Amino acid sequence: MKLTVAIPTFNRLVQVTGRVSELLPQITPDVEFIIIDNCSDSSVEEYVKNNAKNYNFDRIKFIRNKINVGANANFMKCIEHCSGEWLWILGDDDPVCPNAIEIILKQIEDLQNIAYVTFFSSAGYGIPGEYSTVFDAIDKVDFTNALFISSSVMNRQLCGSYIRYGYEMIGAQAPHLAIKYAALYNKKCKFIVSQERITLDHLVENEQQWNQLRVWTRLLWLLDLEFLSFQEHKLLAKQMHAWFFNFKTLILMSIRTALSVEAKLLSESTASKFIDELYFRQKSVRSVWMFVPIYWLTLFFIKFPSAAKLCDRARCCLKKGRTGKLEPLPKVEHRV
Repeated sequence: MKLTVAIPTFNRLVQVTGRVSELLPQITPDVEFIIIDNCSDSSVEEYVKNNAKNYNFDRIKFIRNKINVGANANFMKCIEHCSGEWLWILGDDDPVCPNAIEIILKQIEDLQNIAYVTFFSSAGYGIPGEYSTVFDAIDKVDFTNALFISSSVMNRQLCGSYIRYGYEMIGAQAPHLAIKYAALYNKKCKFIVSQERITLDHLVENEQQWNQLRVWTRLLWLLDLEFLSFQEHKLLAKQMHAWFFNFKTLILMSIRTALSVEAKLLSESTASKFIDELYFRQKSVRSVWMFVPIYWLTLFFIKFPSAAKLCDRARCCLKKGRTGKLEPLPKVEHRV
C-alpha cells in the first residue's frame, strides 16, 4: 500500500461525510482510506453510510475508539493504524482538492530518505526545496502551515519510528511536529516543501476555531524537546511568538472575549484577569507597544458588546467575500 489517508474525527458527522464524498472518487488500489471515530455521540460509520450514497464503502476502514482519547491522541492512532508507506492525516473539516491524491502520489513517487512532504495551503507557505535539518524545518516553513496537520504527508517508516515523541508531547497541541523534528534529527533524513496544494480554502466557523491562548501555552511544550540545539530552540520560540502575538490574532481574541462576557460564558472579572495575563506576557517579551491598543480595545468591547458583534459580523462577511443580509452570530464558548 503506497498511501494511507486517515481522518480522525469527533462529533463532526456532516464534515466527515463531506470528506468521504470528496475522497472516494479519488481512491485508487494503492490507497488505504481509514476514518477513526473518537467515540462520537453518534456512530460516524452509520451516518456516513446513510448520507453519502452511491459510493462503495468497502474502500473505507472505520475504526471507533471505545473511549474518547482526546484529539491529539487520536492523531497518534492514525499512525498506529496506518499500513501505507506514506500517511496523510486529514482534518475532518478541511476540504480537499479534486486531484489531491493524484498530486500526493506523484510527489512521493520514488522518494528516498524523505521523512515528509509539506504542501502549500491557505494556512501558510514555505520556501520550495529539499532540506535536511530541524533548523530548516522551523525556518523554511511558515509556522501556521507547520501546525496545519492536513498540509503534509509523512513517511510511515521514517516518522513512525518516533511516535513516542508524539506521545511525550501529546499536550503540546502539535505532536506531529515533535515526530517530524525527531525523524530529521535521528534519521538524518530530509523533507520537501512543495508548491502544490492538496487542500482548499474554507471558512472556519467560530465554534470550530482554536482558543488561541490555550493553544499557545500548550505549544510551549515543544521547547522541551531534548534534541533541539540552542539556535533551533531560539528560532522555534521566535516563530511561536510571531504566530501568537500579532494584531490579527489579538484583535480577534479581544472580540471573542467580549462576546463571551455578553453570553455569560466568561465573567467580566475573569476577562480582566485574562487580558492582564496577556499584558504581563507581552511585557515580559518587550512587545508592549503592539499590545497596548489591543488591551484597551478589549476593554472597550467588553463595555460595548454590540460593537464587538458588529466587528465580528463584518469580519465574517469580508472573509466570505459577500455583502448583504448578515446571518445570526453563532454562540462561542471561550474558556481560559
